[in-house]
Amino acid sequence: MLARFRPAGAPGPAGPAAVPADRRAAAAAELAPVFAALAETEAECARLREAAAREGAARQAAAAEQARVMVARARAETSAERAAAAARIREDAAAEVAQLAATAAAEADEVRRRGAGKLPPLRELVLQRVRAELAALAGAASETLEPPAGEPSGRRPDGSRDGGATPGAGP
Repeated sequence: MLARFRPAGAPGPAGPAAVPADRRAAAAAELAPVFAALAETEAECARLREAAAREGAARQAAAAEQARVMVARARAETSAERAAAAARIREDAAAEVAQLAATAAAEADEVRRRGAGKLPPLRELVLQRVRAELAALAGAASETLEPPAGEPSGRRPDGSRDGGATPGAGP
């Protein structure tokens, strides 16, 4: 092995005679047994790479299928979740409407109660004023409707009017 490092024909004074060494051939011959021993290891590495590639492809396909199933399930659950959320919103709105209706009914009852206490005196006051105005109008109307003295009133003793056809009587 060390023979390859022996210089042959080096420049300078003449040296012992030697055969020029074929360094490439010597290196190839020296490394051939090492590469031959590694051939089986290289083949095993190639088999491992191929197996890893197959396993990686299988895992990738399984993950893609799992993702597809998850997306399909999520889409199916989306409509159910939307329906549940809409139902919750409707229930909340119905409860709010019921609460508002109860509050409004209580307020209306309170207004009626207060109004009922004030209504009889107010009604009496309005009736008194209307009666007074009617009496005043009746008094003024009777003065303008009475015929002057000495003229016939145009009324019969039964209260109907004279002078002409009776309403509803035929010709």
